[in-house]
Amino acid sequence: MTDRQKNARQKAEELIAEEKERGKPGSMLSAYLIALIIGLMIWAAVYYLWAAM
Repeated sequence: MTDRQKNARQKAEELIAEEKERGKPGSMLSAYLIALIIGLMIWAAVYYLWAAM
């Protein structure tokens, strides 16, 4: 059972390393900025709906 766990962990680490190599360095920042913009849009929509009541 531990051999399977070791193999699974090794495969997972290899896949993570490949993803890090393929990913752009600024991808985390761009994902954060997109989430921030969407959050602000939702907040603004809720605010204007609340103000219209």
